[in-house]
Amino acid sequence: MIFTEWLRLNTSLTELDISGNAIGHEGLKAIANNLFSNNTLVTLKMQGNPFCGFIVKMTNAHIIAYYDAFAMLAHLLEVNKTLQQLHIGGQPLPVSQFISGDTELINLSKERALMLDVPIMTDLEGVVVAGCLSESLVPSINLSGNEIGERGAQAIAASLRATETRACAVLESLDLSDNVIGSSGLYHIAKVMRHNEYLTHLDISGNNIDHTGSACLAVSLKPGEGEYMSALTKLSISRNPLGPEGLRKMVSSLVEDGSGPVNQTLTSLDVSGCELHMEGLRHIGTLIEKNPVIKELFLRDNHIQQMYESKQMDLTATSMLSPALEKNFGLTLLDLGENQLSTAAVQNFFPGLLNHESLEELCLTGNRIGMSQVIAQELLHRIQGNKVLLRIQLTGNPLDPSVSRLFHQRTTRLMQERKVAEEQALRNDSSMGMNRESTLDSHHSVRKTTGGPRESPQLNGGPRASSAVSPGMDQFSAFKQNESESAFASSVRQSRRN
Repeated sequence: MIFTEWLRLNTSLTELDISGNAIGHEGLKAIANNLFSNNTLVTLKMQGNPFCGFIVKMTNAHIIAYYDAFAMLAHLLEVNKTLQQLHIGGQPLPVSQFISGDTELINLSKERALMLDVPIMTDLEGVVVAGCLSESLVPSINLSGNEIGERGAQAIAASLRATETRACAVLESLDLSDNVIGSSGLYHIAKVMRHNEYLTHLDISGNNIDHTGSACLAVSLKPGEGEYMSALTKLSISRNPLGPEGLRKMVSSLVEDGSGPVNQTLTSLDVSGCELHMEGLRHIGTLIEKNPVIKELFLRDNHIQQMYESKQMDLTATSMLSPALEKNFGLTLLDLGENQLSTAAVQNFFPGLLNHESLEELCLTGNRIGMSQVIAQELLHRIQGNKVLLRIQLTGNPLDPSVSRLFHQRTTRLMQERKVAEEQALRNDSSMGMNRESTLDSHHSVRKTTGGPRESPQLNGGPRASSAVSPGMDQFSAFKQNESESAFASSVRQSRRN
């Protein structure tokens, strides 16, 4: 108490070293609380205290207590414009690493660390960041390319609990790619994100997540009795060793299997580099066939052919996709790049594209496609009736330049045709709008000048006065006409009685 009071009143100290003491989370909060009005301290060294070393044996209670303390520290860094360096672990962490100049984004990625010439984050710094996140109100958080592991992921998940912080209420994009959170770390993230109604983009690529982590994620993706990531539209889980089993668990939450409702919001899925092999492609076929919502599917570098010596296996792999595509009506982009696919495989694959009504882009880059001009012309002839498929990307294949030109010419021609069609549609819409306005003006003019034709009532025992509504007459005019006719008939009856 005496120390923190002295700290609050001091007006000359520029560097403070309180390393190697027994300062816990309460002490950290007290120190932070008394530095808000300090305008001289530039460097604060706190390494070697319990809050620096607890990371190895951290429990959930530790996490909650410490991210509260770090939240106050984060608030201090935001308010105190003098403090520049914070020493918590082995190396200093510049204050600028925690404060983004962009109010829409917290950017603590590896790229930003390199730009600032500071060390990337480890588990310990991940907990510090968790404190910052608990009070943040930005819709996008980028923590990619660090060394955040399971404990750091657990702390970040705790800081984003919707029931305890404001942060989760606005978070729309979370990028944790290229860390080391693993399947156990993903468990904590997925569990918390289930309660988030706003997250639309989650990137957990390159985190050594296997099929057990995939199972955790599948639970958070599937609608059911509990909450799920109901707003998520884009999921990237690429460069993780999911394997066929991990993909199967993912697909189970995205297709109808009789076990309850399916996810109807996810439109983009990236499972590139997930070691799917041919067995995984079977599950991809199921996904394409039974999920009409997904628009973009990335399957690059999945060893569809490389793991098999038989050319027939290559053909079997792609033949699984052809019938699935024939039954799919939603996919707009399919990426099969860098899968060692041969010319024969592509020939086997093309029939599924013949009448596909939504696929606009097919990426086959970096394969072993070496077709001749004759084969290329044959394939293009097969799909000549398909005006939707605009781009077939073939760069990085051993193709003759003449073949590349054929596909490029097709793309150019279709794009020009589409542009002309869109311009014509706009002109037609404009013309129809003008005609509609002209017709309405004409009807309005007729009602204004004539009120429409009117039938005179028959008084000498003839039929009753007609109340038919004239063409073009609005409801109010019709009402007034009927009212007038009724009044006239009443006056005639009254005169007869008299």
